[in-house]
Amino acid sequence: MSAPSSPMRKIELKHGSGSSSLTVVPFGGTIISWIVDGQELIFVSKKAVLDGSKAIRGGVPICFPNFGPWTYGAQHGFARTSKDWKPSEPKVDVTSGDVELALELKDSDETRQIWDKKFSFLYRITLKEKSVELDVLVKNEGTEEFDLTFCFHTYFCTSDLAEIQITDLKGLSYTDKTQDGGKIAIEENDVVSIQGFTDRVYANAPDEISVKTGQSKALKLTKSGLADWVVWNPYETAAKMSDMHENGYLEFVCVEATQATKRIVVESGETWRAAHTMKVID
Repeated sequence: MSAPSSPMRKIELKHGSGSSSLTVVPFGGTIISWIVDGQELIFVSKKAVLDGSKAIRGGVPICFPNFGPWTYGAQHGFARTSKDWKPSEPKVDVTSGDVELALELKDSDETRQIWDKKFSFLYRITLKEKSVELDVLVKNEGTEEFDLTFCFHTYFCTSDLAEIQITDLKGLSYTDKTQDGGKIAIEENDVVSIQGFTDRVYANAPDEISVKTGQSKALKLTKSGLADWVVWNPYETAAKMSDMHENGYLEFVCVEATQATKRIVVESGETWRAAHTMKVID
């Protein structure tokens, strides 16, 4: 009988065109690399813990069934630290070269001790030549409703934090979580940049925004089934993070497709869907 596969093993997807690749570890269902035309677009801290003992600092962590502080357990829920994600064999579309990987997480004795709900979570990752499509399907497998919040907590590489430009957020109400009590403000800038510690939840935000990271490739981000965008960079507070290398905060920005301002209720037997696409625009 063969030994079970390690949740820390790397699953690499390579697009048929040869121009892009993506790497996932089953632990947390975490994407840890996305490369297009030789350029890495996803940041992972040089001090990230990769032994399964804590969430990976960087990549695309999945925050489920909660985003942020949680009454029932650790911040951001248990999905990003679960060793129980079950990956499928990658499927290749021979015509387009696209590659799809599905991962599934189900409730267990361990999850029910934290959050006593029965669920199945199907996560489908599709690597295209210039983009990545992320689709989630959560089903309530129990007899009672449950509610959730959710986030794709994506860390994007930047070559110069001062060059970050995030557009299409002007006029939106946002919660500034760097202020005690979460001050509500209106975004007055055409372009959002990172000038210091930043932690903002933009409520009921448009489904498409653009991000310039200071690298040669800009990004178009889209979402569906998710109401909000989060923009985060810890700046000087990163010094308190044991798994962030020195000045690592200068090398990334988190722009996150999120459902945070309103909890989603999933009735017994019902499903909730959401999707997020990251696309390179030269």
